Amino acid sequence: MRFFSVFALVSLLAACRGSGTPDDPNAVDADGDGVVTPADCNDADPTVHPWVDEICNGVDDNCNDQIDEEDTNNANTWYADTDGDGFGDPNATAPGCAAPAGFVADNTDCDDADAAFHPGALENDCSNPVDYNCDVSSLPMHVAVPPANTSVRSFFSLTSAVA
Repeated sequence: MRFFSVFALVSLLAACRGSGTPDDPNAVDADGDGVVTPADCNDADPTVHPWVDEICNGVDDNCNDQIDEEDTNNANTWYADTDGDGFGDPNATAPGCAAPAGFVADNTDCDDADAAFHPGALENDCSNPVDYNCDVSSLPMHVAVPPANTSVRSFFSLTSAVA
């Protein structure tokens, strides 16, 4: 009997509030977006209702009780920064409105396992052929590249004479 009383009370309250369908005379659509309460989680804002796409704006746009989830339409792409140098790995990404822990907006790290390697790192191409600054300027010492306006034949003639 007690269950029946509770059920009847809940049903009566729901009937007073309206069913939430547009053809219900008790339905309310205060913002005019075509969605009535209780389906519309913010009936004061016509841009918020269950059929809109979520965007990064700090608001639960689509009434799913989640704010700015990672599959939003305008989510950023973040890049893993495993070595903590502020430069991310272009091959390790995560979507989201805000950067997850350990991720950055930059994707230009050429070796994300070592913080010494990143754009702008100091290097001496003459004494150390390792490309620390990711600019591909360092070449192994045994690679000969002819200067501009020099024929390959004359270049190799000159280098073999020097050696």
